[in-house]
Amino acid sequence: PRSAAEAEKIEKRAALKEAKKKWSEREAAEQNAKATIAGQKGRTIEVGEAELEGKRVLVLADCEDCRFELPAGLGEGAHKLIKVFAERCARCALVVRCRVLTSFVEVSKCDQFELDVRNVLHTVQADGCDALAVWAKKPLSERAGTPRRAGEFTRPEEPASPLRTAAAGALRWC
Repeated sequence: PRSAAEAEKIEKRAALKEAKKKWSEREAAEQNAKATIAGQKGRTIEVGEAELEGKRVLVLADCEDCRFELPAGLGEGAHKLIKVFAERCARCALVVRCRVLTSFVEVSKCDQFELDVRNVLHTVQADGCDALAVWAKKPLSERAGTPRRAGEFTRPEEPASPLRTAAAGALRWC
């Protein structure tokens, strides 16, 4: 370096390069922690250890006309399921019988998706979904507060078939 400013610039560049390397390693580790079930059509799948392959985060992606069952056993032992994501699925159902460690399920860009909660679940994050139905043993609002934009959600007096009655863009409490 010819000056203190140039030395400082070189030092900053090296630190940035190291930070980018660590970030890439972190992203790779996160990706390796996810078990993905993708592109399935018209199937019923009971997710077990074989599907998870020792991983603790489940991603359901680009599936159509499927039913996914998460049995109670996935929420027990040292390899408990941490989080569940559903992305770009159409006309699918997810039955959560197990305890999810973070008590969190994210549903993103899904169409006519049913989430049937049979165990404790505190947070459902829904982004860009059409006709999402959430069925719960106990109303989610009693367990985890009310939705942020309550005006966008409906709660029927008498549960109906959510996939036939939910309007596009609506979350139906059942």
